[in-house]
Amino acid sequence: MAGPKYEGRGSLALLRTMGGRGWSKIKNITRIPHVKRIRYRHEAQCKSTSFSVTGWPTILWSITHKPTIHLWHLMARLQAVVVVKKTSRKRRLKMDIPFEDLARLLANMSGSEGRELLESISMQRYRLSRPVIGLIVLAYSLVFLLCVIGNILVLIVVIRTPRTRTITNYFILNLTISDLLVGIFCVPFTLVNHIFTENQFGDGLCKFTPLIQGVAIGASVFTLTAIALDRHRLIIHPTERKLTVKEAFGIITAIWIFSLTIMIPQVFIRRDEVIMILGHGMHICGEFWPSVEAKQIYSGFLFVLCYMGPLLLNACLYVKIGLTLWYKKPVVKTPMAAADAKKKRRVVKMLIMIVSHFALSWLPLYTCWMLDDFNALSVSHSETMHDYVYPAAHWLAFTNSVVNPIVYGYFNNHLRENFKNVISMKTVNNSTMNKTRETL
Repeated sequence: MAGPKYEGRGSLALLRTMGGRGWSKIKNITRIPHVKRIRYRHEAQCKSTSFSVTGWPTILWSITHKPTIHLWHLMARLQAVVVVKKTSRKRRLKMDIPFEDLARLLANMSGSEGRELLESISMQRYRLSRPVIGLIVLAYSLVFLLCVIGNILVLIVVIRTPRTRTITNYFILNLTISDLLVGIFCVPFTLVNHIFTENQFGDGLCKFTPLIQGVAIGASVFTLTAIALDRHRLIIHPTERKLTVKEAFGIITAIWIFSLTIMIPQVFIRRDEVIMILGHGMHICGEFWPSVEAKQIYSGFLFVLCYMGPLLLNACLYVKIGLTLWYKKPVVKTPMAAADAKKKRRVVKMLIMIVSHFALSWLPLYTCWMLDDFNALSVSHSETMHDYVYPAAHWLAFTNSVVNPIVYGYFNNHLRENFKNVISMKTVNNSTMNKTRETL
């Protein structure tokens, strides 16, 4: 009976630990020169050992022909926890083995042996422990509620009060719509993906949910840049011709079309893959690029276009605006001039807050993406990042869509006053309706 050949550090200890069960019962294995290195961690001793396995028939064939299906992605999302019996006690080995490898391995075993091994393998439905999942659900739910409620209130204020329909507020309205889409489409779907190891939404949503998310995020980022350009024109060049409503809507339309264009590749490179393990299908939603270089070029393109470029441009514009407002002295010192200077300083604080929060909220997530796409981390570090860093980074990025309506609503006097009027109007209407009911 031929079994797999283990080579490298700790191989004898591993074979003694596993006692020849399961893995030594693999039949009909044809030795091939393909060598796959696997890293496993003995959780009881918190030590890591590397060993090589040779003789797997056609193992990693599809992965080697699709090199951008990163191994850490499969390992981090779908882990096999092998429980091995030795004497009277049980020891846990967490083996970083992709399920596709495991499926091919099980395919070479007889039915009884495969079932025996499968029974000793616990396919984790959830990626994290229950306390961590509870904390993530609570944090994401809070962001979801604040994002949806805050942006809906801004929408109501702008729509119900005609005098707030200025060119700048049209851009703020577009920002509110894009941030609302971020809250509706990004937060819940991202939360589910961080909780479950298996894709829960099917092939259609696997393709189009990232597209909608990317378009919404792109529209939000580019609208922030449009607002910065509009403010720069109004403050630095106040004598120039103002934008018309038609031109403003043209810019808004161009923002959405451009955001859709740069995110279209998501439809073609993402799909739901089913990995069969003894008749059990595991659904994985992943990216399938023709080459690693194509993925890296696209990721770098999005990083520059959707983060670094807007950040540098907004920072330059707002620094120029801030210096102009801060050091511009009134010709005559009057109470009105003092109030105007105070108002300008308030605007400068708002601009600093907008740029700083945009930079800090998106930096961790883009850092994770770059490290992933350029394979800058080991398998164990990638697993930790996917399980713990990614949920926190996504959450922090989504808070940008919560802060935007708060910042623009609080620092914009017209929006703030009209918001109070809308709330008071609702209160008056409710009290009037209650009195009418009591009279009837």
